[in-house]
Amino acid sequence: MIDYHIHTRFSPDSKTTIEELLIEVKRKGIYNFCVTDHFEYTYVGDWLLENQFSPFVYANHLRDLGLIAGIELGWNGMVPIVDDFRNFDFVILSIHEWFVPLSEGQRSYQAYLQRVWSCIHHFDHFHVLGHLDFPRRYEPSFQPFGKELYGLVRDIFQRLIQTGKGVELNTKVYGNGKSEYGLPHPDIQMLALYREMGGTVITIGSDAHGLDAVGRHIQKGLRLLQDLGFRYLSTFNLPHRRWEMEPISRYIC
Repeated sequence: MIDYHIHTRFSPDSKTTIEELLIEVKRKGIYNFCVTDHFEYTYVGDWLLENQFSPFVYANHLRDLGLIAGIELGWNGMVPIVDDFRNFDFVILSIHEWFVPLSEGQRSYQAYLQRVWSCIHHFDHFHVLGHLDFPRRYEPSFQPFGKELYGLVRDIFQRLIQTGKGVELNTKVYGNGKSEYGLPHPDIQMLALYREMGGTVITIGSDAHGLDAVGRHIQKGLRLLQDLGFRYLSTFNLPHRRWEMEPISRYIC
């Protein structure tokens, strides 16, 4: 199995050690995985968030353990990015902030997509865009992004395709639990649009912050990708240190 979005104690919202994770992925039969801890360029109130580790040291630490050097880079599009992320094998670019209250519905979603569009035009050292419709996770009724916003979604996908980037299929909310609404990030309509536009670069990850969530809903996500016409996942060949396209069928149990 495969999981390219996992957090450990290097993220402020996880207590999992890398040693515990290595035991868990082996137990679950996940032989292709990537640790992608948070590194944020954002503000908390009026203060710049102070990250807990050096990206350079962190990447080398993962490599010393024989792992893919991955990271989830959070950016709000305003704080200057001063670190060099070209040392990483895999960078998920995630926008975790929106500046219009979710109570304003589609206007909030529109502002978020505009910020995403701006971020991918001003930063290039990433591989995939994380959880595109992220604010939907926090909207009380999980309201979907309206069709009137799909022009912006199309612009984002076009930029990613033109620059050789991709999207992640994030399975965190794909179940039916308390904070889940039964769809992945991005949702099925957005994934179908990405495929229709010729998008081929795609990774899949659980966005796990605890051991119980590692690999969660991945099989469901893989089957969805197949149903939508995707045939390959983007994966990192660790021994040869290069990106490859692998058949999705290889990872379906």
